Amino acid sequence: TPYTAARMRLALRRTAGLWALAAAAAAAMILHRRYAPLLELSALIAQDRLGSPSLLFALEHFATRLALLAPPNIDPAFAPERIGASHRVLAALAIAPALALAWRGRHSRPWWILGGAWVVATLVPLYLVPIRHDGVAERHFYPALWGAGFALACEIAVRLRPVPAAATAGALAVVLATATAMRSADYASEVALWEATARQPGAGPRAFNNLGVAYLGERRWEEASRSFERALALDPGYALARANLERADAGRRTGDSLAEPEI
Repeated sequence: TPYTAARMRLALRRTAGLWALAAAAAAAMILHRRYAPLLELSALIAQDRLGSPSLLFALEHFATRLALLAPPNIDPAFAPERIGASHRVLAALAIAPALALAWRGRHSRPWWILGGAWVVATLVPLYLVPIRHDGVAERHFYPALWGAGFALACEIAVRLRPVPAAATAGALAVVLATATAMRSADYASEVALWEATARQPGAGPRAFNNLGVAYLGERRWEEASRSFERALALDPGYALARANLERADAGRRTGDSLAEPEI
């Protein structure tokens, strides 16, 4: 069905109750006595990055993971403030044509502009104004997946006859379900998650520090020490890793790390 402004207004009217419910839920979460202080803390931590919005790189990161060009990573070594102008230009040049094509085909294939708008809308609040200390966080992309999945499903349904479309969708569902199951296994424990993160190419010092902290939680002193040493090899000035290494050494000697580790 061709896209028209009238049809969009009709769709918005029919879903107004759902939008109102979503807005009420968002307001309740933001105003919650425990969540509001977290927002204030995030803003404080990220105050040095206010001049380095990372929306372009969040979209780039989302696209490469969605296409399975790179494995998911809960803590990518990513610092927007260190990325030069050339990378920003290239990212913009890669994203702009995709958005332009989606807008151009809004009448014949409105699902692409709707899916793209959903992806951008879910990421803009987190990355246009950087209020978090994470450069990019994998968990932020889960809501955005709906927009990409919606657009792809519509395209498959339009391009193929019912039987091939169902077969293609089924095969895609199997692939994605397998990838999801494999990724879920990484979340079986804190150690498993940070081990998977530390195995990624280019893993940063924080990943190894957090892996060491996970080992400390299981009183695996030797492995914790090696992880903190790896973090310090990547960043000799990493004070948290150095302090945690002392805790791991104390644990190896006494069976107790003597103090809570820091992440």
